[in-house]
Amino acid sequence: MDFLLSIALGVGLAACAGFRVFVPLLLTSVAMQAGFVNVAPGFEWMGSWAAFAVLLAATAAEIGAYYVPWLDNLLDTIAAPAAVAAGTLLTTSFVEINNPVLQWGLGLIVGGGTAGFVQIGTTLTRLASTKLSGGLANPVVSTVENFLAIVLSLTYVLAAAGGGFVGDFADSMAHQKNAVSKKHQIKRDNLTCVKLPRFDFNRIYYFLATTLGASIRLIRFPSSLASISTFPYSSRALANLPSKL
Repeated sequence: MDFLLSIALGVGLAACAGFRVFVPLLLTSVAMQAGFVNVAPGFEWMGSWAAFAVLLAATAAEIGAYYVPWLDNLLDTIAAPAAVAAGTLLTTSFVEINNPVLQWGLGLIVGGGTAGFVQIGTTLTRLASTKLSGGLANPVVSTVENFLAIVLSLTYVLAAAGGGFVGDFADSMAHQKNAVSKKHQIKRDNLTCVKLPRFDFNRIYYFLATTLGASIRLIRFPSSLASISTFPYSSRALANLPSKL
């Protein structure tokens, strides 16, 4: 996967982790099993069936818990560090850097920072909802967060899969174009190796001059016949015919 594409995917999923911690992790596991995305070496375990089962159970518990009154505010205090950890893991798993310190540092700063920023926004929104509506509007806030976490995670995964497909298709087309160009170059080289016949202009000039002379003789031929007045059909007259020409 392209470096910039992997960064964009990691940051996008990290932002989704700010809404729900386990939803982007679960969808990443599903996308890995389906072959839509690839992760850096060492993170293949995220696409295992064991990880899928654990993430599925954690996602269901997280989504359900946010519909319990007052428990949602308590979960926000726990979800803040968990979102940073999930965002860091997601970004680091997609970025392939040979230096582990740089790889995890980039994941923490970019992915963890994005997830923590979004999580702070959801926490403040829920606190405002609790203060203004006494917690009655909190389920609506939770529903919107669930929707954003699922839809945006799917969007980022499918966009990354589509971007990878487009990149592979473009590489394939470029390879075919290079192959066709090389084939045409070989044909042009072969054509340049063919020796064209050389025309002998002296012979052409001689041929034209001979033809022109013969044409003049044919034009003078009737006058030569007219000059033969005696014995026009005798052998002597026919014998003298070439000399008159």
